[in-house]
Amino acid sequence: MLLVLTHPLALSTSYVASLYLFKPRQQPSSDAPVHLPRDNPAVIRARLTGLSLSTIASFGLLALRYHRSGLSILGWRGLFDLLGLQVDRQAIKASIVGVGLTASLFAGPLFVEFLDRKLPGQKWFSLKRCWGDVTSWIGLRNWVFAPLTEELIFRSFTFASEFIMTNGMVDWKWLVFFTPVYFGVAHAHHIWESYVQSGRTRDGLIRGSIQAAFQFSYTTLFGWYSSYLFFRTGSVYPSIFAHTFCNMMGFPTLGYDLDRYPEKKQSIICSYIAGIVAFTAGMVRFVHTREFVYWPALL
Repeated sequence: MLLVLTHPLALSTSYVASLYLFKPRQQPSSDAPVHLPRDNPAVIRARLTGLSLSTIASFGLLALRYHRSGLSILGWRGLFDLLGLQVDRQAIKASIVGVGLTASLFAGPLFVEFLDRKLPGQKWFSLKRCWGDVTSWIGLRNWVFAPLTEELIFRSFTFASEFIMTNGMVDWKWLVFFTPVYFGVAHAHHIWESYVQSGRTRDGLIRGSIQAAFQFSYTTLFGWYSSYLFFRTGSVYPSIFAHTFCNMMGFPTLGYDLDRYPEKKQSIICSYIAGIVAFTAGMVRFVHTREFVYWPALL
């Protein structure tokens, strides 16, 4: 039981630690080193390097553990099945369905985007601007590297390691409902960032703690949903694309939307409610798209 607890903790700890092991170079100065903000391009580049190396190292250790286990008779294909990394028509279908289900939850914010005339084909939509946003360092971090590495570490690698250590006798409730807590806790490092950025003041510590508590709540909720996608589809790609979509949309701001469009109050509220209803119905009706190695543990 101790290994079941500590191995996911080791994965998440090494992942978060990599954010701080690689630091951007600063110009020599007699003054004390300046703590650069997390959105500084140099900081982002350094952290993406750390995240990439941490993810690669975690995969190597997981592969080594797999090949030393009784499951190794399944070969590399068996490992990729455990990780949900198959690339085939079913994975593509699962990704489309998963993103569609995720988008339904954002019916309200998408309706507001429609009112803003910012959706594809509308007046203020710019493909060039979107491409610029995606390829910027902030965009690459938020919409490419973070979804990819986080879903691999906290879903794919964590679930596979638990399955390997228990020789397939994994408790699905543990995987679905508890392992996402590691994902939520991993965002607690923002407390330290807020504290340092504020000049190590008490207000900065309090502000960082509130921010981290909020992030812990919604990242854990998303972790449950992402775990659900992973199990129902047998592929990690729907989780990655859903993560990217959520990062692009951001957290819904109903109050702000109503302040901007008071004459559309009923329509906006109805769109938010319709999104929740559609998402809930989709979750209930969602069916798995492949025979998946974890499914026997769920029956």
